[in-house]
Amino acid sequence: MAVVINGSGTVTGLAVGGLPDGSVDSDTLASGIDKTSISDSGDATAMTIDSGERIGIGNTVAGTMNGVNSSILTIGTGSGHSGMTVYTGSTNEGTINFADDTSGSGTYKGMVRYDHNTNALTLHSNATESIKIDSSGAVTMPSQPVASFGWSGDISANNVIPANLIRVNIGSHLNSSGRFTAPIAGTYWYGYVGMSHNATNNFKVELLKNGSLNGNDTRAYTHDVAYSQNSIFGFITLSANDYLEFKPQNVTLHSNYGQISIKLVA
Repeated sequence: MAVVINGSGTVTGLAVGGLPDGSVDSDTLASGIDKTSISDSGDATAMTIDSGERIGIGNTVAGTMNGVNSSILTIGTGSGHSGMTVYTGSTNEGTINFADDTSGSGTYKGMVRYDHNTNALTLHSNATESIKIDSSGAVTMPSQPVASFGWSGDISANNVIPANLIRVNIGSHLNSSGRFTAPIAGTYWYGYVGMSHNATNNFKVELLKNGSLNGNDTRAYTHDVAYSQNSIFGFITLSANDYLEFKPQNVTLHSNYGQISIKLVA
């Protein structure tokens, strides 16, 4: 028999101090129950609260679960499958919140939310949606750093390509001078394509990391053809506050016919 405690404090499903299994009022419960555990019909422990106020549901081992930052609630018997269900209406939301305050956004600084109306799962950090998985399985990350830009005029050799045609700048990590600054350490994807304005000398465009050439493998190159295109793309590891820029060498970069994109991917 399941243990049930109703709104008036009446408990059913307990055998207390030799009394028959049935309805026990709160006074009898207070004087007769073992205050560290609740068991269904006395043959299996349904819930345990230990002296450290740690709760075990289906077990008596909550006090031994000493993982990172410890555990207050432990669910499961330690064998077979186990789980937890948040049960809501078909057009409502179910949430698990992580709080560090008792008011405002501090009550949901972190959140896992499932919206049954749209069948979308979202993860929130710092009280802001960070990842969304919609009903089709498509994943979006609205705060993920992404920048994409072009340039409106010819760029002379040995000058950093400016970002005066910014098309995307999520997080505002790209400035108008063409410098993208990494907000966090990680792996970033970069891509450049552009066109030379004339056929004098070899046409190169270099990827600069913190003001220096990152290596010959991050240099776009073509040779002696007017209006020829070149491109580079790949992945690069950046520390927080590292910055990327692109610079043409030897010839003038043609206006408009090109684009540069950078994105945090891992």
